[in-house]
Amino acid sequence: MTRPGSNMAFRSTLSQRVDALDALYEAIERLEQDRAWAPDLVTLFCTPHHVPLFEDMVEVLQQQFPHSMLIGCSAIGVIGGGHEAERREALSLSVGLLPGATLHPVRLEGDIDPDPDWVSQLGPFERDPHFVLLPDPFTCDVDVLLSLLDDAFPDGSKVGGLISGADAPGDSVMVLDGNVYRDGLVGVAIAGEAHVDPIVAQGCRPIGDAMIVTRIRDNVVYELNVGKPVDALQNVYRHLSPRDQELCHHSLFLGVEMHSKTGTYGQGDFLLGDVLGMDPKSGAMAIGRPVRDYQVVQFHLCDAETSAVDLRRQLVALNPRAQGGTQAAMLFCCVGRGEALYGVPDHDADMIRRHLGDVPVFGFFSSGEIGQVGRRTFVHGYTTAAALLQPRKAG
Repeated sequence: MTRPGSNMAFRSTLSQRVDALDALYEAIERLEQDRAWAPDLVTLFCTPHHVPLFEDMVEVLQQQFPHSMLIGCSAIGVIGGGHEAERREALSLSVGLLPGATLHPVRLEGDIDPDPDWVSQLGPFERDPHFVLLPDPFTCDVDVLLSLLDDAFPDGSKVGGLISGADAPGDSVMVLDGNVYRDGLVGVAIAGEAHVDPIVAQGCRPIGDAMIVTRIRDNVVYELNVGKPVDALQNVYRHLSPRDQELCHHSLFLGVEMHSKTGTYGQGDFLLGDVLGMDPKSGAMAIGRPVRDYQVVQFHLCDAETSAVDLRRQLVALNPRAQGGTQAAMLFCCVGRGEALYGVPDHDADMIRRHLGDVPVFGFFSSGEIGQVGRRTFVHGYTTAAALLQPRKAG
């Protein structure tokens, strides 16, 4: 869908009413107080408490915004109107006017691997579109999908979040236009006179030295070039400060290189995986991310200070177009961040608004964050990813 207009504009709000429909009507009323146009894009994010009435909410929004593209999902925590609500009843509703932009729905069914034929059906586009993607982690092969999209649309941004808050396939819900799904992926391809600047801010810092995996089976590392993984960790641990030694007991991760390179590895070069378990007898270590023989790995620690510094650095480094022209930020925060990490609510949303101005910030807490590093897109962990929406002509 494409609609001419004058200025890109967004509105966003958050309702914490216990009843789903009460929350939705409250959100609609707030947005209508200063809405003088019919939006092109409507996003709905709600916590699992509201899932039983999700189809009813979609029906209301279809009646209220009949000419808008509607996209959204359930999540363990949601973000709306610049505020973050975690693990309690909440609903985020946002509307956007994108003059001159083309919005193309993206849908991938569950249990069907994406293939080049599927990708070719997304176009044609005048130029590479930007993608906002909301996959169900149980039923969508996200890594394969992102590789195909990178190859087909190398100049387009890919940002999003894996749906959180579900214990089994089918527990989550997602919406694309008027259709409700419980598997696969929904998304939107944004082309025409709209631009998306992506940011990915990791919350971890490397400790010790980079190492090479020399023997692995499944997700269990048995040997590194420096010896057994458990022995390597013990050696790193001995040289840490008391504070970092304490973090090792509950905030330890193993990073796996994103790109093979020569020289020094540092923060931002790794995809982070949980340390799932260690066997003191064999010295082996199980991690929560795929890894291959001869890949470079490094231990990491997660803490609030590192997370805040990295997000601030990403925002400061944005190009002038993003700093001056961003009209909204779609935010995807790891479920391990938020108030549990920082000790205060709204940390990441507040930081974005401090650097980009009083822009609407909306999204949800995800079980994996989709974002680009260089020319390739990955599913990250313990990160904040954001899609900064701007007019293409800005800057």
